[in-house]
Amino acid sequence: MNIAWFMYYGNYSEDDMFDVCIRSLKERSDCKIVVYTPDVEQSQVDKSLLEKRGVEIIEFPNEDLVGRRMACKVEKIYELMTNSNKGDNIMCFDADLFFLKDPFDLFKEFKEEKFDFFYTTRQYPCWAQANAGVWGFTINVASEKFMQFYIDEINNPSWDKYIDFRLGHPSNTDLSEKDWWVDQDFLCTCNRHKDKIN
Repeated sequence: MNIAWFMYYGNYSEDDMFDVCIRSLKERSDCKIVVYTPDVEQSQVDKSLLEKRGVEIIEFPNEDLVGRRMACKVEKIYELMTNSNKGDNIMCFDADLFFLKDPFDLFKEFKEEKFDFFYTTRQYPCWAQANAGVWGFTINVASEKFMQFYIDEINNPSWDKYIDFRLGHPSNTDLSEKDWWVDQDFLCTCNRHKDKIN
């Protein structure tokens, strides 16, 4: 099964940015779409519109998100992973995308490479080469182990390469930070050292 994962906690109404994102994906893919959102009762997410779009909504306590948005993001993706089946493909997306083709074609196009986990990179020089707005994996033992390591490092950095990247961050060098950047910083570290860790 192909599963598209989003976390959303902003305004959701017809024809807004996220609605256009969801509709463009539905037009190009038959994937299951799952949106994790903090307590819909307290948020601005129009649950009925998401349901009308055929989206599965998974609510979680707002406390999981407060002060740790990016750590929460990776933890909730792992939660979906553990509640899905081996062999399923999960892609994690930011909510500001417009889909021009089925993103899950990637798993067909690179079938021979048999990758466990992928992330996207920017095609221009940038200190943060990896982009945490689009990444994914096929659920298997290797990807589960990688995701556990990812979560461990975000919550308790111990990998020297990741610590070095975080300490050199131009906007935030606080190793206890869990709200912003940490998910992308981890992927950037993996990208910088991909030849050694593959």
